[in-house]
Amino acid sequence: TRGKQIRVQRARLDGGLVIDQPWVRRGLAELDRDGEVLRLFNYRVAWQMARGVVPYAEASMTKVFGSELYQRMHGFALRMMGLLGEFEPGEDFAPAGGKMEREYLAKMLLTFGGGANEVLRDVVALAGLGMPRSR
Repeated sequence: TRGKQIRVQRARLDGGLVIDQPWVRRGLAELDRDGEVLRLFNYRVAWQMARGVVPYAEASMTKVFGSELYQRMHGFALRMMGLLGEFEPGEDFAPAGGKMEREYLAKMLLTFGGGANEVLRDVVALAGLGMPRSR
């Protein structure tokens, strides 16, 4: 949201703004790009379903990409916060109320919920690419 964006732009690291760090700007740009890719993947799956096609491979690919993107997003946020990001909810110095550390751990469950990513990669290989089944 806009309020969170303003806080990120004001956060300081080593006497400078966090947002001015090249690794932060590059990482945010990459996450923004990948978020757009995920949005387009979702549109494709919805379009296929509207046409009566069962998008086995595309839906599996979207879930794998999305769950791993959410992990990367939260991991990147923790890296930007440094050690402060590891504070748990209720601790006085915890940025974002300590929710970021919890969210990062919760996003790890996405790789299992809705189908294990490794199994879904096999679905993509079989249904989408015509490859043989993995061992």
